[in-house]
Amino acid sequence: MGTIVRHNERSWAIVIISEIRALLKGLNLKIKSAGGESTLSVNKKSMFPDVLLYEDEAQNRVLQGWELKMPDVCITDEALIRDAARKAEALALDSFVIWNFTYGKLYIKNEAGDFEEARVWSGTDHIRSREDVNIYKAEWLPVIKDIIITVNEFLVHGAISVSPIEATVSDGLMTELIQRNKNLVAETLLLEASRSMAMERRLKVWWNVFHEEYEKDENDMYCAYAKSILLNWTNRIMFANTIKRYHNCAYQIDEIDSTSTPSDGNAVIDEIVKQGDFYNVFKKLKYNEVIPEDTWIDIVDYNQFLIENKIEKVDQTVLQEILEKTVHTAKREIRGQYATPYCLADLLCQITVLNWHDQCADLCAGTGTIARAIIKNKTDRMRDSEAAFRTTWIADKYAYPLQIASIAVTNMEAMNIPLNIFQSDVFAVHSKDRIEIKSPVDGSGIEEEIPEFGAIVSNLPFVEYNKIAADETEYINKYRQRIKDDTGIEFTLGKTDLYNYLPFKLHELLKIGGRLGIVLSNSWLGTEIGKRFFDALQFYYEVHEVVI
Repeated sequence: MGTIVRHNERSWAIVIISEIRALLKGLNLKIKSAGGESTLSVNKKSMFPDVLLYEDEAQNRVLQGWELKMPDVCITDEALIRDAARKAEALALDSFVIWNFTYGKLYIKNEAGDFEEARVWSGTDHIRSREDVNIYKAEWLPVIKDIIITVNEFLVHGAISVSPIEATVSDGLMTELIQRNKNLVAETLLLEASRSMAMERRLKVWWNVFHEEYEKDENDMYCAYAKSILLNWTNRIMFANTIKRYHNCAYQIDEIDSTSTPSDGNAVIDEIVKQGDFYNVFKKLKYNEVIPEDTWIDIVDYNQFLIENKIEKVDQTVLQEILEKTVHTAKREIRGQYATPYCLADLLCQITVLNWHDQCADLCAGTGTIARAIIKNKTDRMRDSEAAFRTTWIADKYAYPLQIASIAVTNMEAMNIPLNIFQSDVFAVHSKDRIEIKSPVDGSGIEEEIPEFGAIVSNLPFVEYNKIAADETEYINKYRQRIKDDTGIEFTLGKTDLYNYLPFKLHELLKIGGRLGIVLSNSWLGTEIGKRFFDALQFYYEVHEVVI
């Protein structure tokens, strides 16, 4: 008696991928390869189509996704069509194919931005059961070939376009992963915090600091922190895959697969840090392992997609664009109302810095827009990337903004240059203090001395007086008394915000003749305390320009 093998959608998808690859070898088409095996999830609906068609054998340029179902799923099922359209949108694709062995349908996006049916294949409408799929394989295989030929014709004539991998990786997929998982992760965090008051208190401290960054779209602490966890995972995985060409240790990210756990994933990334640093990018967020299994499957699938698409082999300028789009997506997901537009950062740098060879800093760096502007301006004028990086200093009190800042300033042409980037409260930074940074080549420690700066450029953090963290109170009292002693001007407690004190701290870090460029609230400067602040500012500084 023969053995009967029962295939499911996943196993048939692998068969179809193999058949398409064999078919393409004998043809000279715009479609060069097929893939998708590594992201075929067993336990849940995948973020990715079952089959992916590529314009190149290296699988860097995605052309189209196919959604495969067995004959017992109707080809007109609305949920199936919506799911296929969602996946196409996430991959920035303007077409998709649905195939259930009975029928095939090609959908193409119209001018209104909606997917509409463009072609139907019905030559195998006698296939009605899962058993029929196996019995009539010789009949449906030629239909698969016809679909490939037809899709290729649409591609050649421009009715279907290619998806640039940089947009897919850093925008569509990151956004899709976050949006479909944030509520799941939030529920898991809430449940875990109900078992641990220590965890709940820690999250409340975090929310007190960062809630204004999320207020435009997240009012719930757990949803907001869930977003941060998801961004922490996607940023680290994307960055590791991107730098493989420059740092062999990053290939260890391939170990994050369907057999691994979140704890395993953190251990893999910790090992990359030991060998090649980029600590500020790769640092794990507290509780990032508190995620449900379905979310972890999505994170693993995202990693496997990057591996299968060999992201590290794309052009260097494309890699740079992936990094820049990743930063843009991260900022957009958080939607911080005080984020600095790059054009403002660039202007502020150019009116503040007189000598680009000077040591320059942003010590309240946030997500790194100003630091990036400093480095770009230095590089453009000094024609020396290494000198630009070595004379730029970047710091922030919190780890997560430093992750984004580290990605923002990374330059594919300068991957082996150490970054003067460190985590510290700005009040705790002192010239001549020694800090340890890491070599991106081998992870070894490099001791550096914090210099006196020729220029400090910063969009100071806006923290209202009634939301100032307890650990800042001692610093504020110290500078409030110092300002009174030096100038006779007294800042009224209960009316001064955190940034009122920061220029006077930064004054200590500037060399004689050093310059400070900061962003402040112009409406606040018109208040009584704003006038006192400006008077005190003029005692310590010569004010050159106020730009509104």
